[in-house]
Amino acid sequence: ADQGAAGYVWPGGIPNQIVGQKIRFRVIDAGNADVFSDSTVSSQIVGKVSLTAPDGNVKCYVATPCAIKWIPTGTFQNTVTLEYTLDAGTTWNLIGVLGAGANGVEQTYAGFSPGVDKITDKFKVRVYDTGHFATVKDTSTSNNLILGILSMVLPNGPGIVWNVGDTSRQIQWNATGNVNQIKLEYSTSSGSAPWTT
Repeated sequence: ADQGAAGYVWPGGIPNQIVGQKIRFRVIDAGNADVFSDSTVSSQIVGKVSLTAPDGNVKCYVATPCAIKWIPTGTFQNTVTLEYTLDAGTTWNLIGVLGAGANGVEQTYAGFSPGVDKITDKFKVRVYDTGHFATVKDTSTSNNLILGILSMVLPNGPGIVWNVGDTSRQIQWNATGNVNQIKLEYSTSSGSAPWTT
């Protein structure tokens, strides 16, 4: 650094030296090793985590894996904790505690499948350094959705013929999750619009 400089910005950013509360600094006269000063208290360097999915308006489905992705910056000594909320952040629930992963490499956890009672439009996820919750964390930017699943049972297959005026035929479906009231529609153009209720 220049003589008399009051401050200094580390070229290239803070280095990847995540070693715990062991970092100390020294300022020294480049021309006289007898002129120096050391920091008296140890500091530490921590990493960063960036949640990449689900990060807003993502649709997940009950009883179906919903991928959670994040990118760690730095070589973590600690694990990361994954949590989810169904109420936009009022209450958080544990998903799991995992290795943070390699520096700069996107990580994926595919073991989270929302329960059938988890339908909501206020679903968020957060990831944080288990040892540094206050400073190393990231949360979904905005709400995501957990949706139920509907699957058509009848009529659904080749060769089905219904007669005009027949009142004995049933439309049948399966619902996964606590799905609200449904609406039935039909198309007379092989699934193209218009659909009639």
